[in-house]
Amino acid sequence: MLGVNKTDAGRLSNRVHSFFIETDARTPGFAPERGVETLLASPSELLDMIIGGHFDAQIALGTLLLADIQGQLRVRGSP
Repeated sequence: MLGVNKTDAGRLSNRVHSFFIETDARTPGFAPERGVETLLASPSELLDMIIGGHFDAQIALGTLLLADIQGQLRVRGSP
């Protein structure tokens, strides 16, 4: 678990739980949900998507920052 944080300064009782996990290879025969596409990106590609405005959900950006701060993921070079 990366942390439990407030979602909004005006909603002090709401919390979001952020997690970072590493997975194994896909299960053989896996069929994704229709209309849902999984995109894999390297850290540098992810950074390009963030800078370009293609990955812009604030809650996801906050989770990535927590993962970077805690050493789970390096989006930009080494510490």
